[in-house]
Amino acid sequence: MLIVPVGRKPDWRRPPIVTLLLVLVNCFVFFGFQYKDYQARDLAAVYYFQHDLQTIEFPRYEAYLRQQGQVEKADKIAQKIEKKDYSVLGELEHDRVFLKSLAADKIVKDNERIYYTWKPQRQEFNRMLGTRFSDRYAFDSRDLKPITFISHQFMHAGFGHLFGNMLILLLVGYIVEDALGSVRFLLFYLLGGMGAASVFWAASLGHDIALVGASGSIAAVMGMYTVLFGLRKIEFFYWILIYFDLARLPAIVLLPVWVGNEIYQKLSTPESNVAYMAHAGGLVTGALLVYMARLLGKLKVDTEFEQEAAQGGYKQELELADALMHKLEIDKARQAYFILLEKYPGHPELLAKLFNLCKNQPLSTHFQRLSSKVFALSSKDDTSVALQAQMYKIHMQIASSPKIKQTQALDLIARFIHFHHLSQAEHLLEKLLQNASDDLKLPGLLAALIKRQRLAGKAEHAEKNRQRLQLLFPDSQEARVLESL
Repeated sequence: MLIVPVGRKPDWRRPPIVTLLLVLVNCFVFFGFQYKDYQARDLAAVYYFQHDLQTIEFPRYEAYLRQQGQVEKADKIAQKIEKKDYSVLGELEHDRVFLKSLAADKIVKDNERIYYTWKPQRQEFNRMLGTRFSDRYAFDSRDLKPITFISHQFMHAGFGHLFGNMLILLLVGYIVEDALGSVRFLLFYLLGGMGAASVFWAASLGHDIALVGASGSIAAVMGMYTVLFGLRKIEFFYWILIYFDLARLPAIVLLPVWVGNEIYQKLSTPESNVAYMAHAGGLVTGALLVYMARLLGKLKVDTEFEQEAAQGGYKQELELADALMHKLEIDKARQAYFILLEKYPGHPELLAKLFNLCKNQPLSTHFQRLSSKVFALSSKDDTSVALQAQMYKIHMQIASSPKIKQTQALDLIARFIHFHHLSQAEHLLEKLLQNASDDLKLPGLLAALIKRQRLAGKAEHAEKNRQRLQLLFPDSQEARVLESL
């Protein structure tokens, strides 16, 4: 089973430096160091089978396993020998205890006639294999070295292993890096891989198993992702056997699903070489790192990231409301838009949709409810002020006085003047002058309106307001300035 979140497009103005660097380092290690190991292994394998070493060692390996009480594994080896399945060599070479006995002449003994033919050939085979990079830096459950807790994260068992891991890292890593910041992401990535190795070690006690690959670290990235998004519904791509599809689920739900799947795979296929417990360990470690960082107040997720994550949830809910509108279920659509507006206050798209729904019923409670939200907008951009002006114009036409506080009204007048909605500014200003003629801001607003009206060629309106300014605020600086002009 494969489950991968479908992320947003990366912002190349802020490239995911660490994610790209991790991919490059993994590729460099594989093609620069490990690939030579594979070439040496292939040449050594050819030599091994050309000299029929398998006829000596394979049967003895089966007998050795039976002596050690590993009957089930011995039976499988016997079946492979019978079918001439040469993958037995790989299992034999990974059984370090057996290899030690083989090197000490406890498997092929020096009193056997075949010994003197076999010994130099086995030594040549070992020489051809050499001291491999993979052997030195893989995580070995029976020979723990501190460096291998890190080094195994940059090694892979083959090109397919590398390609799959790097693809998932590119798909998810840049999102998590953007959220955590490059330095913290790199630290958590490495710690996640170390946590994966630790769980793998605990689960493989008594077994001679090596661990290579970035899978545990990438599983940690998945764990970080689920905690970062929490209960937000995220689009995921999933693939089960031959079936695949997209699904929207709360991100955090995927954590137990991933961990449960890895444990199930481990229990159902114990002979598999896939490090399922390392994946589970990485997932849990990554999730805990982000959770603890948040709990301790050390993690402040990038604001832009949070906004984009919230925007994803908004779009999903808006699609549902739009679907009601397309079905012409107007009342339900309007109610859905209002619910969304409570959740995302002041969202321009929602306000525009609701305005188009309510403007033909200006006496309705829906229109009045929307009016209070529109006039309460604090944004001073052209779009928001234009909507406020349209809304107020409808009130002017139906001779309705919207419920606007005095401070709010003063702010609206200033906006209307600035964005050239002069008739609305004048109408609202007249309303205020009737009720709040002593406000200190009114002379300034009147003077600003007069200047705009003169520039717009509305000389008659400008003159009427000049006389009003002189009458109501004769001692104001604005009145004195305009009188001298």
